[in-house]
Amino acid sequence: MTAIVFFGSLDIFSQVPGTLSYQGILLQSDGITPLTDGAHSIVFSFYTVSSGGSALFTRTISVTTSRGLYTCIIGGGVAPNAPFNATEMNQVGSQQVYFGIKVDAGTELLPRAQLTTAAYTYQAQSAYSISDNAVTSAKIVDGAITNADINSSAAIVDTKLAPITTAGKVSGNAITSGTIGGSTSINTTGTITIPSSNQYAYASAKTHYLSISNAAFQISTNSSGGSAFVNRILNNGGSNALTVSNGLAFAAVYLPDGATITSIDLSVYSDPSFGGPMTLRLMRQANGTASGQATVATVSAAALSVNSTSTTTAITNGTIDNANYNYQLVLEVTSAFASLYNARITYTTTKTD
Repeated sequence: MTAIVFFGSLDIFSQVPGTLSYQGILLQSDGITPLTDGAHSIVFSFYTVSSGGSALFTRTISVTTSRGLYTCIIGGGVAPNAPFNATEMNQVGSQQVYFGIKVDAGTELLPRAQLTTAAYTYQAQSAYSISDNAVTSAKIVDGAITNADINSSAAIVDTKLAPITTAGKVSGNAITSGTIGGSTSINTTGTITIPSSNQYAYASAKTHYLSISNAAFQISTNSSGGSAFVNRILNNGGSNALTVSNGLAFAAVYLPDGATITSIDLSVYSDPSFGGPMTLRLMRQANGTASGQATVATVSAAALSVNSTSTTTAITNGTIDNANYNYQLVLEVTSAFASLYNARITYTTTKTD
């Protein structure tokens, strides 16, 4: 049997190197005579109980004694004396720990020694166990937190993000229709380039109006006297009554490609004592041909002695196709005792151009 006397310090909380310094004296069973000088193998086993139980982990070290005295660093080499890993340091640093010693393959000596803390390691323990929400921004090195440090499920609200003010900080396809808020304003002093295959589009159709005054109509007639007659119609009335075939006027119509016509209004004054109403037709004609004309909508103003506006919503082929068709208004008149004020086309678009 051998006896052992311990002295020195155990600095387990000096955790950067992951080692523990230890000194002791090995004595014979009489407790007085030092163990024979030379090399000896010591197994250090760490427990959570003072007797019995299973070891948390062990370290085996070869020491050389002089008059029984030895000094060693537990965890100061390679296996079986490798440095303590993070799990082992946590086990030793977070609970009461005892360690037992076996010398030269003998039985474990009793009683086990209790691991205690050296004075300077109290500060290390404080640093090792940081309170929740205790780390401030000033304690973190600028640039130290990288993408890998942020949990993939972390929800960072936009109020915590600084505005991006430097060009090139957003990758090519990073901004999509779902990444810009519906009420977000985009301000730029440069040029926004839109690929030819794409177009600006409204979230929902927008309503627009095209008003056409009487001055926009060009007079045309297929019988003598018709031009003067229609001229009076367009300029607050006259005194000659002609049939519908003798009084016509035309106005070109330009609407955005893809627009959808929803209604047409005709505003007039007509004296019911002399002749019939005015009729306004929106026509489309295939480009490059003299024929192929078709009616898109027709609206008639009744003979009334007051200002009146008539409306039609009966539209045929109401989507504007400028690539294949041109559009015009045709005014047919039957009474010189009438005046055209204006025509108005209501249409919707989903594109800004």
